[in-house]
Amino acid sequence: MDEKKVVRFVRYEWRKWNFYMFIIILLLTVEAIITGSLEKLLLSLGNYGYLGGILAGFFFTFGATTPFSIATFFILAEYLNPWLLTLLGALSGLISEYIIYNFIKNETGKTIMIYKNKKIKLPKIKSKFLL
Repeated sequence: MDEKKVVRFVRYEWRKWNFYMFIIILLLTVEAIITGSLEKLLLSLGNYGYLGGILAGFFFTFGATTPFSIATFFILAEYLNPWLLTLLGALSGLISEYIIYNFIKNETGKTIMIYKNKKIKLPKIKSKFLL
């Protein structure tokens, strides 16, 4: 199989997977807003105190859950110490970022090894900003 065809196929499959995940997340979010289960979830995090703040900080780093984390911080700040809540949220966000970094680093390494094993040359990065 030609190198370019393999690269195009891999890119197509990845784009298709991203599209399906986007549609699923969008439908679940709309369903959660319409039924009110999202509001109940955010308000119930106040019952857990600082643990709710830690969970909100953890999910703050993911793009789709950032608005919900901000809303949770606003709700929790009414009842809890905002400075301690901010510190715990920031630390859990740091842990979340580290998990994302390791996942991407490991998956990128696996992908590069697949390309090297099939002797497919990866394109060189031409931009100085993407080192």
